[in-house]
Amino acid sequence: MGTSLRVLATTAAVLLASGALQAESGIWGGQIGMAQPSGGAKQWVDSTVGVALDVTDTYSLGGQDSVRMRFGYFTFKASSSAPQTLTVPGWAQATYPANTDNEAYAFTYGAEYVRTLPARLYVLAGLGVAYATANRTGTFDLTNAGAGPVKSNYDANNFVPYYCAGLGFQITRSLALEARYQTTSMKAQTRKLDLKGLGIATPAQVAFDKLTVSTLTFGVSLTF
Repeated sequence: MGTSLRVLATTAAVLLASGALQAESGIWGGQIGMAQPSGGAKQWVDSTVGVALDVTDTYSLGGQDSVRMRFGYFTFKASSSAPQTLTVPGWAQATYPANTDNEAYAFTYGAEYVRTLPARLYVLAGLGVAYATANRTGTFDLTNAGAGPVKSNYDANNFVPYYCAGLGFQITRSLALEARYQTTSMKAQTRKLDLKGLGIATPAQVAFDKLTVSTLTFGVSLTF
C-alpha cells in the first residue's frame, strides 16, 4: 500500500472512531512529557531529548475498555556538524561541511484503544495521522568547491500515518504516569537550498533521505 493510501486509510479509521463516539460524553485530559527520539530522528537531533504535549478525550466502552482520541505535538531541537550532500547547478554532486540547527516536530491526531488491567495498570494501542516536519538551518561551507560559506535553510515535510503503543499507571482517578512509543516515517524527497549569498541564482538541490521519526515519551496524564 502506498503512502497516500495508508494516510487515507488511517484518516478514515480515526474519523470513523471519532464519529462513532460523538454521542457519548468524554473525559477530557492533558499530557505533558519528555520525549526521547529514536530511529532516524535520533541522528537528526543528535539524541537530544524533546517535549511532547497532548490533549485527550476518553470515552468509556463499558467494563475495562475505553477509546481515547488524542491531539498531540512533539518537538526536538539540536545543533549539528553533520555534512550535507548538495547538487549545485553546474557542479557535480558533492558533500560539504555544515554547521546547522536541526529540528524535527509533528502535529498528530489519532485514536487509541485503552484496556485497564489489575494493579492500576493500563495498556494502549492506536493509530493516527501526523504532519511531520524536519528543518535544517545554518551555514553550509562550499569553500572546497571554490565558493565559500553561506547561510541557508530548508524544510522537508509529509502528511503520514503513525502507530503507537503504551503502558500507564493510574495513581489517582485524575492522575496517571504513562510511557508511550510512537513511530512514523517521512519519505525521501528533494528540497531547494538558496545560494544567492554566493551569487548563485539557481537554488541547489538537497537530497533528503527517508527519515523514521520515532519517539518514546514518559509523561504525566491529567483528566478533568
